[in-house]
Amino acid sequence: RIQTVLDTDITHRLVEILRNGNAKDAAPALRTLGNFATGNEYQTQAVVDAGILEGDVALKLLHSSKKSLRKETCWLLSNIA
Repeated sequence: RIQTVLDTDITHRLVEILRNGNAKDAAPALRTLGNFATGNEYQTQAVVDAGILEGDVALKLLHSSKKSLRKETCWLLSNIA
């Protein structure tokens, strides 16, 4: 099921949501990307390829004032590691 959604190339849009800094949409985007990253190695790679580790996207989220965003970011990154 993960692959069906990934085939829509939504990962890039989700990373773009995170890059734009809209706190309201960040938690669902992080959760979705984290779920994708729990898939097989290709599905995890799709999250990386979407740019989650590029620039300061993840770093900004790790420094968020919202504990829930920091927690979701750590979970996402742990799924990539």
